Amino acid sequence: MTRSFDRLSIHLNAGYEILSGVPREERDGRYEIVLGASYPVGAPRYTRTTLIADVFTEQSVRRGESNVVGAEVGFRHQLTPRVVLDAGVGTEFAGPADRSSFTFATGISIGF
Repeated sequence: MTRSFDRLSIHLNAGYEILSGVPREERDGRYEIVLGASYPVGAPRYTRTTLIADVFTEQSVRRGESNVVGAEVGFRHQLTPRVVLDAGVGTEFAGPADRSSFTFATGISIGF
């Protein structure tokens, strides 16, 4: 779901993954919930770059463990009409001991 306030957009996304053949101590399904916001930099004149931030929770893999909770910030930049570059950093600040204290992701999307 998305709700916009002028140029700021607020997003709420939820998903559920159904798994099969998992070990007995692991869940056969897990949910994820993300609450985020995006804002186009330079709008209304230029909208090639968008700043993005979110907080999320993911149900734990193993039964009885706490959920992972984290936050991320990043950007999306349209290089050409068909090429988009994105990057972000984040942290999982609550959850099981093996959670990630720092994450980095980058990508490129090419339309054809």
